[in-house]
Amino acid sequence: QDVGLDSLPILYTQRHLRDALAPKNEDKHQHGIKKEQMLRIPDYFENPVMILDSLSRKDSVVVVTDMLDPDGLPIIASIKPNGEGYFDAEVVPSNFMTSVYGRNEFADFIQRAIDNDAVLYTDEVKSQKLYQQLRVQFPQGLTTLGFDTIIHKSRNIVKGNKDIQYSDRDS
Repeated sequence: QDVGLDSLPILYTQRHLRDALAPKNEDKHQHGIKKEQMLRIPDYFENPVMILDSLSRKDSVVVVTDMLDPDGLPIIASIKPNGEGYFDAEVVPSNFMTSVYGRNEFADFIQRAIDNDAVLYTDEVKSQKLYQQLRVQFPQGLTTLGFDTIIHKSRNIVKGNKDIQYSDRDS
């Protein structure tokens, strides 16, 4: 909420969930996330490693967790905020999770976010521990941004943008 998301439920389609849980297959956008990991995603949203503006979707933010997928890649989730979706056959205001997957080339991914001023928040302890666990060098650019505080509000969140509705019926 501190980066600009409204306090709304996070919805996710059954089709996206099936793809996230299916054995990893990049061609089919299947991610090989374990059921136990998916069930813990809300807990990781409460205390993320990082929050970024998405560089690939100008209407989304990315939550970086310190949970690793079966291949040892950090699990990230893309969220389209402040929209609407279907829940129990009704349109409800919601944030919408568009994808959950293990991020390959993680260090390069974060460096691009730093270079594009897309880092919104970084937890100091969790981020350093994650980089140690991945055995990659911690980016110096993160230390200059500051830790454990909102660096700036998201530029990808447009309040009142409710032009897209998501539904399991679209699956």
